Amino acid sequence: MEFFEWMGIAQGIASFIIGMAVKEESLGIAKRDARIGIIVGLSAGAALFALCLILGGFGLYKMAKNKGKKYRFLAFIPFANTFYAGYVAGETRVFGQKMKRMGLYAMLAEIVYVALNVLILVADILMINYYQEIEVTSSYDPDYHYMTYGPTFTSVPSSLRWLYTATYANSGFGWAYILNYVFFIVYVLFLGITLNALFRQYAPRGYIGYVLLCILFPVRGFVFFALRNRAPVDYDEYMRRRMEEYARRQQQYGPYGPYGQGPYGPYGQGPYNQPPYNNGQPPYSSGQPTYGPQQGEPFSDFGGAANGQNGQGGQSNGQGNGPTPPPDDDPFSDF
Repeated sequence: MEFFEWMGIAQGIASFIIGMAVKEESLGIAKRDARIGIIVGLSAGAALFALCLILGGFGLYKMAKNKGKKYRFLAFIPFANTFYAGYVAGETRVFGQKMKRMGLYAMLAEIVYVALNVLILVADILMINYYQEIEVTSSYDPDYHYMTYGPTFTSVPSSLRWLYTATYANSGFGWAYILNYVFFIVYVLFLGITLNALFRQYAPRGYIGYVLLCILFPVRGFVFFALRNRAPVDYDEYMRRRMEEYARRQQQYGPYGPYGQGPYGPYGQGPYNQPPYNNGQPPYSSGQPTYGPQQGEPFSDFGGAANGQNGQGGQSNGQGNGPTPPPDDDPFSDF
């Protein structure tokens, strides 16, 4: 249930603002600030939870209608909507094993988790009346002491000491808090599996992101409402079609996709793969004459190399015909 998550966020913000605004602390002020934080948290948590419940109810209702499911009114009932989400999702798979009642397990874990949160909330409200000044020694500096405010075992009446032990004992880690953390993990695990099966049908492309969003933040109702108009799909069939489409593209274009024809795609057939840049082809091929008057020597007017020279005047042209005499217009013929 998202109520306590929203309440915790609102209460934390209120406590931060109050702490920044208060210049001097006293026992009376500490009691007042604790009450204000709880009131703000309860009000904001109730409002946001009601909004999530209504929007999520409409979203889950529409999802169930698209699949032809009955008992769609359960989408608007707390706890029952968790079970109903599993009912709409259908079978789930955990490590390859099919499970049909994951929504029920998530609902039961949610009930225990909420019951423990209610116990802690009641303890917080009642213990405000028994606040006292408590001197605390810093764990980093034994010589440093500071004052804080809260209930103590001796300040609480004997009839309520069990409640103090459940919540405030062991530096605020009583058995109620420990069980609360345990059942929160169990609830998140079962809820995550349930939502995974549901979002695979309504958001197959990004279902993991939606699952994480609903687990990390209390926005399940908003996500249900956002996905309400999507048609459900068979995830296995959806993946099979995607694999077929991928294989069809591989056959059509090769391993490099639609830009195939080699590692450089369509550019492998471009001007830079043609002469004179291609490897081993004239005019840059090895062992062949490069430039001369017949090839359009740019400096032929000044006496360029004759046909058959390789850029080393008077040397063999590599074909066994002996040195080639310089042309008549060679400016260095006198030497």
